[in-house]
Amino acid sequence: MDCLTARQILQLACPALELECPAASEPAAADCARAAEHVQACGACQSAIAQQDRFDRRAGQMCRDVAVPLGLKHRLYAALESAEWQATTVQRALTGATGVLVASGNRAAQTTAPSAASGKTRRRIAMAAAACLLLAWGTWQLLAPRPPRLELAAIEQAAALEPIDSALLPNLARFANGTAVCLPNSVNLSRCTIAAAAKECWLAGGQVAVYQFTLKKRAGSRSKPLPGQILAIPRVAVASPPVAQVFLQGRVEYIGHFAATAWSEGELVFVCFLSGGEDELQRLAVRRDAS
Repeated sequence: MDCLTARQILQLACPALELECPAASEPAAADCARAAEHVQACGACQSAIAQQDRFDRRAGQMCRDVAVPLGLKHRLYAALESAEWQATTVQRALTGATGVLVASGNRAAQTTAPSAASGKTRRRIAMAAAACLLLAWGTWQLLAPRPPRLELAAIEQAAALEPIDSALLPNLARFANGTAVCLPNSVNLSRCTIAAAAKECWLAGGQVAVYQFTLKKRAGSRSKPLPGQILAIPRVAVASPPVAQVFLQGRVEYIGHFAATAWSEGELVFVCFLSGGEDELQRLAVRRDAS
């Protein structure tokens, strides 16, 4: 038995025997025994097998060390819940529409049985069928599956408590529903160093655009620049959009070590996080007085 055949048998046939594979046979067991004897007496085969084992261990370690994408767990949970909810809703709508069609068809047949061959009967049946189809369409529109709305509080908690590494995230120009991603107009970003492009992130099961920035320190101050981030979410996707229409018109909340405020602007809902307090957030307000 040559070296290549012996190593192939040990790699492919012997694992099937160890797992009690039904396809494994006595001749295969005999081949494994001869291959093992060959490898024990062949230094070249032993070296090749050791090299393959080292490669397998390195490849396995690399796969295990890959970081789980941010928000993947929430995305999977949301997808499963949405799929189950949509299937249930569609089934309920179709069942109700089918029942209406059957009942209406029975009534039409009973009413028009004596004169089934007449033109008036055919028109009545056509009108009944059209009414049933219209009712089915209205039922579908009423019960059509819609994506679940996002809770802004859950997104804020996830963004403040889970570190977001923008270097690992893809750029985002438009949301899945077609809404364009943009920065808010009511925030003064001239005092900030901000990323040129938004990054796509999934928080609490929702698609979010993230702009990370750094607020420059005050002139003559020994304080350090403060990190912050602005989240943008499609307004139609938020369960209860903020009433505030401009930056800092609403209340300021403290989540983790961030001061945060949310507002609605155009088609988007924005949330601004800044490491610090409300006084530092005031530096981002659009106004004429100098900082």
